[in-house]
Amino acid sequence: MSADKEIFTVDEKIVEKNLSAARRGSREAAFNLALMYEEGVGIPQDYRRAVEWYRMAAQLGHPEAQFHLGWLYQHGLGVEVDWLKAIEWYRKAADQGHQSARIMLG
Repeated sequence: MSADKEIFTVDEKIVEKNLSAARRGSREAAFNLALMYEEGVGIPQDYRRAVEWYRMAAQLGHPEAQFHLGWLYQHGLGVEVDWLKAIEWYRKAADQGHQSARIMLG
C-alpha cells in the first residue's frame, strides 16, 4: 500500500468519525467537518457544505466556527456576500474572546 493510499484511508476514517459525532450534536466535530470541507482535506472542497457545518457548530457556541462563518459571509464563499451576517458572526465570536474576530470588527 502506498503512502498516499494510507493517508486517504486515514482521512476517510476521520471524516466518518467526525460526521457521526456531529450528527449527535458535537460542536467540535461539526467544526472539524466544516474545516475539512472548506480546505478540501480528506474530502472534496465544498464551501456550501462548509457553511452548513460551521453554522451548526456556531449555533452551538463554537467561537472559531462563528469566526469562519463570518469570514465566509464576508467573502461570499458558499453563500452570497452578506456583510450584516458577517458582522453578526464576528460579533458573536468576539464576545467569546476571539481575537481575530475583534480585529475584523475594528
